Amino acid sequence: MKRHIILLAAAFFLSGCVTQKRCLLKFPPDTITKIETKTVTEWRDTTIYVHLPGDSVFVNVPIPMIEPLNIPKLTARLPLARSTAWVDDGLLNLGLWLDSTTYKFKLDSAMATVTDTVIIHNTDIIQIPAPVPRRYTITIWALGGAVVVMLLLSLIFFKLK
Repeated sequence: MKRHIILLAAAFFLSGCVTQKRCLLKFPPDTITKIETKTVTEWRDTTIYVHLPGDSVFVNVPIPMIEPLNIPKLTARLPLARSTAWVDDGLLNLGLWLDSTTYKFKLDSAMATVTDTVIIHNTDIIQIPAPVPRRYTITIWALGGAVVVMLLLSLIFFKLK
């Protein structure tokens, strides 16, 4: 019975945390994990270019007339086309020439870029024990020593009996 009491007292004194490192190993701190997700959508303008190739049309149409007629060339010009018409020996001639061009269209908010950002916050909660005042530490050591001395004296007393 005495042996059990001694072993129990020794286990009680040796089971405490000696250092902060051992305490953290024995009792790991609480961890709070917070996951934050941000979605950013960025809209950008874009420009589209459409190329129209040049082309030409030429038409000859006979005109029913009693006597052949000649009319000199008439030309109309525009920024992207020109047209010419004339009559030569009762034949109406029409020509249309389109210049090749590129049109530029600006589209507002046409392209979207979506960026997802995941941020993980880990927070460790370490509870630091309150410092024990110095006089209590001395008292605890004195009481512990007195208990050990009492156990040793009782062990010796019972052995002599």
